[in-house]
Amino acid sequence: MQRPPIYQRSALFYVLAARLLENEGIERETRLQVLCALSFYATGSYQRIVGMAKYLDQTTVSKCVKEVTDALITPEILGHFIKFPNTRAERDIIKNKFYAKYGFPGVIGCIDGSHFHIFTPNKEIEHLFYCRKHFHSPLKDLLCHHYLIC
Repeated sequence: MQRPPIYQRSALFYVLAARLLENEGIERETRLQVLCALSFYATGSYQRIVGMAKYLDQTTVSKCVKEVTDALITPEILGHFIKFPNTRAERDIIKNKFYAKYGFPGVIGCIDGSHFHIFTPNKEIEHLFYCRKHFHSPLKDLLCHHYLIC
């Protein structure tokens, strides 16, 4: 599998923007919404800190993250932009590219996780979010191909 061309990558933004515009009462500019959520996903920082960089309060950042996340997990976006190798031939091509680029044999993808600080949840579920780093956090994972690794 090859890296998607730039027009396909920017197409994700437009599909996502169209999905967000379907919601009633969106007061924020859609571009700002998407960029705000992407900034939060990328940094793993507090929503308040992400908001300060864009002159938004924490509540607004929270709404942006929720709306963008909800839009990202729709079948329209998942089915078109997130693909896994289905055939042995596709997997072999990816394995060869990983090996050629990084010297790791037999690899078809990489996974990494990130913890995001959250406020302490309700007492009944607090234990589900307490992580090994001694704060409350939901674990978010990311899977990628050889061409997405720096």
